[in-house]
Formats: sequence, C-alpha cells, structure tokens
Amino acid sequence: MAKNVARDFRPDVVVSSGPPHSSHLVGRAAAGLAGVPHVMDLRDPWITGLTEETSKMTSALSRKTLRFLEKKCFRSAGAIVVNTDRLSETIRSVYEGPIHFVRNGLDIECLPSKPNTPNERFTISYVGTLYYNRDIAAPLRAFNKLRQSNNGATDSMRFEFAGKVDGSHLNDFNAVLKELNLGESFSNRGLVPRTEALEMTQESDIALVLAQGQASQIPAKLYECAQLGRRTLVLTEKDSATYREAERIGVRAVDPANFEKLVECFEDAITGNWKMTEPVSDFLYPTIANDLSKILEGIIEKPGTRHTRRVALARTANE
Repeated sequence: MAKNVARDFRPDVVVSSGPPHSSHLVGRAAAGLAGVPHVMDLRDPWITGLTEETSKMTSALSRKTLRFLEKKCFRSAGAIVVNTDRLSETIRSVYEGPIHFVRNGLDIECLPSKPNTPNERFTISYVGTLYYNRDIAAPLRAFNKLRQSNNGATDSMRFEFAGKVDGSHLNDFNAVLKELNLGESFSNRGLVPRTEALEMTQESDIALVLAQGQASQIPAKLYECAQLGRRTLVLTEKDSATYREAERIGVRAVDPANFEKLVECFEDAITGNWKMTEPVSDFLYPTIANDLSKILEGIIEKPGTRHTRRVALARTANE
C-alpha cells in the first residue's frame, strides 16, 4: 500500500489519520518512499495521553508494542496534529517536533434542515453508545428526582435514549431502569439512523453528552448539540479537555460527582433559568479546513522538501 501511494500520487506530504493508528505506520512508510514529510493526525490518543485505566484494558505486551510503534512514528514525523489542547500538552512532553492543535469539527450540511420543533413534553435526550466510563445512571436518577418533585408527572416530561449499550454496561443499565421504574417517562429507541438521531437531539430541551473518564478527548457530539441550538449538558470531570471546551463554546458542563448540580441544571431548564447563548462557531469545517491548510502549506514550503526542490528546478529552467 505504501509503495502504491508513493508511486501513484507523488505527494508533497503524506497525512495519516487515526484511529485506527496502524494508518500511521503506512503513512510513515509511504512518506519515506516518496521522500516527503509525514504528518500524523491523532483524532484520539494512541498510547501517550490515554488514562492509566484505559491503557490497562490491553495486555502488557500489547502496550509495550504500541508504545514502541508510537515512538518510532513520533520520531520520524514532520509534524503531529491533535484535536485537543490537553493532548497537545501531553505529547509535547515526549515529542520534540512541531505539534499543531486543530479541534474536532462539524459539517453543518449534515445537520437537519428543518426548523426546530421541540416536543410538547419537556424532553431530555441522550444519543450515543454506553461504553467504557460513559454512565447514564446519574442523569436518569436526576431526571427521576425532577419527576418526583413534579408529583411523578409522566405526561409533562420524558427521557429519551437512542444508541447501543455495550455488553459490560447492559446489566447496570437495566438495573437502574428497574430501580427507578420510570415507566412511560422513559423511551429507548435503540439504534437509529444518523438523521433520526440528529432530529431527536434537535427536538429535545436538553441534549446530554457523556464524556466521563476521557481526560484528553472531546466527543464530536458536543459540537453537534451546540450548533443545533439545544441546551447542551456535558457530564465530564472538571480537569478534562471536554470540560474546558464546553465552557469555551458556551455550553454547560457538570462534574459526574456533583449530582446536585446536575439536578439543578435540569430544574433551570424547566423553570427558564437556563438562558440560551449563541455558541462559539469556530469549530465548523470551513474554519478547520483553513487551519489545516495553513499547517500543511507551512510544512510543504520548508526548505529541502520535494515541493521546494521542484519549485527551485522550475525556476532554474525558466531562467
């Protein structure tokens, strides 16, 4: 594959994007064969930047192998692009080359075109997969407390879930639903098409984003919910990249340990104390494309690259 890339495309720079991070091995090889810089685009951490808990989900041998491969790619890379400032800070401690921060983004053309049509009932929605540390129990308990404070109202409020529940979370998920006995106040749509998921988010009063235990990652769903103009509530630790980004773009973030604050946010939405603000929109694709274009142009124009050598030869031929 690497030989084909180098031969068929004759690139000025090779960009590999992961996960899967094995793409960086192909990118490194292709760049070497073509004699051009290799830029690694890390949408999630490879090994550096993972929490200790996450890294231990693989064997010691696997971790050792992945760390060796990561180090090898880091050392030869012309630059690394990451999508959170937190990850850039972490990688900077082990990599001496240029690191560029280009955040996750949103293609606005993929969003629903129809106008907002909120549900008749007050609706909290979560769309996504429950896996790793993503735990929906606290939001469900907060919703139930809100329901009880409104005399168990089932006609006026609803919690909607759509997505997949990972096998390790299924028992806990079913147990909390049985304990709370939410009845018709809870709806599980299961897996739904992306268009339906976005419309479900657009029609909700609060869109939940779960990012517990993800110190260096930011879910792209954060930007979708904000751009759809919904009250967005992110559940993540205060020192995480997601918490900082949520505050920056103007949506609410709550530490998972702060249950009372979670309940308070739900109450604010019902009583009208949660005032909507226009979100920062520097995460849209045109802005991000422009940022990445400048980075690549800077790398290509460096002295000694194939591009600058070709330009020099062309100028010499024209003299």
